[in-house]
Amino acid sequence: MEQIQAEQPETQKGEAVSVLLLWAGAGLGPLAWFLNHLAGFALAPLACTTSARWFLWLLAAATLSLTVVAAAISFRCWKMVRDAPDPALPSLASHPDPCNQRAMAIAGIALSSLSFLAIVAQVIPTLILGGCE
Repeated sequence: MEQIQAEQPETQKGEAVSVLLLWAGAGLGPLAWFLNHLAGFALAPLACTTSARWFLWLLAAATLSLTVVAAAISFRCWKMVRDAPDPALPSLASHPDPCNQRAMAIAGIALSSLSFLAIVAQVIPTLILGGCE
């Protein structure tokens, strides 16, 4: 009896990316924006009573750093799958699909960039106005 062995696929240029990394890259940026917005409102009365705004700047720096980390994760994921060949036909064998991974990595970069800009837009009044204005 002959044993038929399945053909082993050639090593591909692109690598598969963890779904957790893709979701972290796409979700951390908007989460940072949400945290900055929520904590900014929660800390506003404290800024008004103490006339100190350094903790609001520290909050902004932390959330901006989180969006940069999210963009870096998404960019790393995109670099890993950018050269992966597209499957001829989608199937369960090709899951996760490199096309979907590329799209999600690009979406993570875009979401993190927009979240960064939104946080900067929220920080501008903190730089200009006092705590009670």
